[in-house]
Amino acid sequence: MRLSPLDIQHIEFERSVSGYRPAQVRAFLERVAAEREELLKELQNLRDRSAEQRRRIEALEAAEADLRHAVVAAERIANQMRENARQEAKLIVQEAEGERRAQHAELARLRELRDRFREQFRGMLRAYEASLDTNPSDGDAADAESERAGGGPIRGGAADDADEPLSEQDLHDDAAR
Repeated sequence: MRLSPLDIQHIEFERSVSGYRPAQVRAFLERVAAEREELLKELQNLRDRSAEQRRRIEALEAAEADLRHAVVAAERIANQMRENARQEAKLIVQEAEGERRAQHAELARLRELRDRFREQFRGMLRAYEASLDTNPSDGDAADAESERAGGGPIRGGAADDADEPLSEQDLHDDAAR
């Protein structure tokens, strides 16, 4: 049984003729000393454990602080990467939009060239047709002169183009060249 402070305060020693019994006082003091020694050892053990727990808590708090810093840094990096990706995507979209505009402009330019060429070609064909319709006899004279000079009518030459209408076969041959 352990001694409580009340036990120590209320202990009474039997009296003998010469006072307290020395053996009983000695036994009590030994008991108090033994319990005090136990309590001191227990107190030291608790202090040691407490110090160790404080060191562990400090280490864990330091690790927690490091983790917090790492998480904050990771969040910052992730946000930065997201922003960089957003900016890069924006640039890609702008570049694609510019390319699309350039392609549309080129397409419009090519269509305009095609339409101009068609109109010029139609005008040229109309002019040739008109010239053929207005001078039908000149072609016959050139053919006759050519036959007299050496042989048959000249086909595909400049005189033919201006003076005589071309057959479908001539047009096809010219297109193939």
